Amino acid sequence: MGHAFSFLPRGFASLVDYISPAAFDVVDWKGALRRSAGMTKELVLGRGVPVVERQLEPFLPPGVAFRGMPGVDDPRQNPPSSWEDPGSRVLQLYFIQLRRQGPLFLDLRHERFEEQPNGGLLWAPNGLWTALTEPFAAAVVDLYQGFYGDDGALLVDALGRLGLWPHSLAPEGRTQLLGLLEDHFGQGRSHPMAFEVRHFVGSFDALFVFLRDQRIRVSEEFLFLGLMILTLYLHLEKRGGIYDVARCYRLASNTPESDGHASEQN
Repeated sequence: MGHAFSFLPRGFASLVDYISPAAFDVVDWKGALRRSAGMTKELVLGRGVPVVERQLEPFLPPGVAFRGMPGVDDPRQNPPSSWEDPGSRVLQLYFIQLRRQGPLFLDLRHERFEEQPNGGLLWAPNGLWTALTEPFAAAVVDLYQGFYGDDGALLVDALGRLGLWPHSLAPEGRTQLLGLLEDHFGQGRSHPMAFEVRHFVGSFDALFVFLRDQRIRVSEEFLFLGLMILTLYLHLEKRGGIYDVARCYRLASNTPESDGHASEQN
């Protein structure tokens, strides 16, 4: 299944090694191949990057700008003293991209960002981007909302829409699934947490093993979402420190524009 990601650029393809082998028994691999073929074309041509940047630029947190665009030194921005720390801004970028339900950049690694003397971040995305389907992105957002908002009904509804909560899943299986999610997300719900790639890889492997054993199949979009989360973990682990994930989620959720849909691609 690793050949589905043979399009990845040098320095990025190695990230496939972090993916649980069980994932390739669970996801729609034909869908992954179709999607990766389109991504290969965009990566080679590079034409999509400016388009996605223009669509995403209005939603960037204060103190973040795309390289080559005015922003982090613009006096119309909030002053640097009011900016979140750089890692928290990158965490917000992850949530904001999901909430706007449009094309998103998958590579959030540390080397894609250049920190300025005033603390501003210049973001230089590469051509690795995709557009999640709106039903999938909306369900992932509701999953986070259900978890961080302590809304169990919304959480279960989102799991069902993602295909993770089939009617055939026995009560003990449902309890186990909720426990796996708690292991992955639970640290960030009640207190700040450190990001450790080892924990991410272990918790996602346990989730995919569970899905495999339960004979649950899911969309290939989980693979691409997982790659973006992995780059986020790699970035924040490299920065070190602890992050208030629930607060970053709320900040991203309270961005008025982030509740809207993306404009059509050119």
